[in-house]
Amino acid sequence: MEQKLTNNKGFNYMDTEWDLMKKQSNLYLDDVNSAFAVKNTEYLYNQALNDTKGLKSQQQLKKVMSEQLNILKEKDKLTQYDVDRAQKVLEVEKARIALE
Repeated sequence: MEQKLTNNKGFNYMDTEWDLMKKQSNLYLDDVNSAFAVKNTEYLYNQALNDTKGLKSQQQLKKVMSEQLNILKEKDKLTQYDVDRAQKVLEVEKARIALE
């Protein structure tokens, strides 16, 4: 019976396959979480833009913002790593501006 139900692979193999599929699906954000993450990142960039003094610094930050948001929006399967990376790029850019 076990062999019929599992295509001759066995329950242990099927358990392993199921665990791998769950792990794989947890790597990616679903549509709702992806949209929220992109909007939240956009908000963080806009907040940084509002707090930035100087036209040149604002232009540079706006350029970085545009690049990072495009990367996030163009991804088919967005991961939390992608979102975290875009937010870290913002932190690096803010630090660079502060040093100028």
